[in-house]
Amino acid sequence: RFIKGDGTIPELLDRGFIIRNDEGTAIRTVGSMQDITKIKRTQEELKMLSLVVKETVNAVLITDAETRITWINKAFTEITEYELEEVLGKGIVDLFQCPKADIKVKAYLKKCLQEKISFCCEILNYTKSGREVWLEVKGQPVFNKKGALEHYFAIQTDITKRKEVELQVKISEEKYKLLFHKSSHAKWMFKADTYQIVEVNEAAIKLYGYSREEFLQLTIPDLKLQEEAPEFKNIIQAMIKKTEDSYA
Repeated sequence: RFIKGDGTIPELLDRGFIIRNDEGTAIRTVGSMQDITKIKRTQEELKMLSLVVKETVNAVLITDAETRITWINKAFTEITEYELEEVLGKGIVDLFQCPKADIKVKAYLKKCLQEKISFCCEILNYTKSGREVWLEVKGQPVFNKKGALEHYFAIQTDITKRKEVELQVKISEEKYKLLFHKSSHAKWMFKADTYQIVEVNEAAIKLYGYSREEFLQLTIPDLKLQEEAPEFKNIIQAMIKKTEDSYA
């Protein structure tokens, strides 16, 4: 390191050469300095990036210009159960062989790789042992100064648990909708703050005589006697504040 006139301290590569006369006596020293601050910073950043990539819980893979895998991190093996030698030289699309995988997603991946553009998708896959795993896959092409593709950098995140939760929520919603719409009792849903009706079932339509379109223009107080509307609103506010669980 060297202190410059402005007080900054750059990283320097310092070289020195001794010039000797015919008798071998040192008569002069010639030196040179090269500012390698940017190089050192780049090395430090690469070292840090390498550590992050190796230790991250997300699967990371790198390909060559032909999109063939050249490197994977530890998390890739933990998620997919495949070692480097088992996937080395394979294409990114070749990793996704699950018959249940969406054909449109695989076509999307192929198209992005052919056009050398970034991609992001969710796809169902198998691990080495045959276990189903949902993956969020993001890929980014890296080009050299001449604009030629050097390699792809891709990250895979295991989103299986999230997908399982989404499926359970979807099933619950479908069951709720079935119970709501097929119920023989009049049912409706409304916004707690404005009391605006947002959904009704067929039993409510038959009971009150409004069409679905007319119902959705109403608020719950519109269905009450004018003198009962304030009491109804007080009950709803009490329910919101959890002092009541239901009303009749």
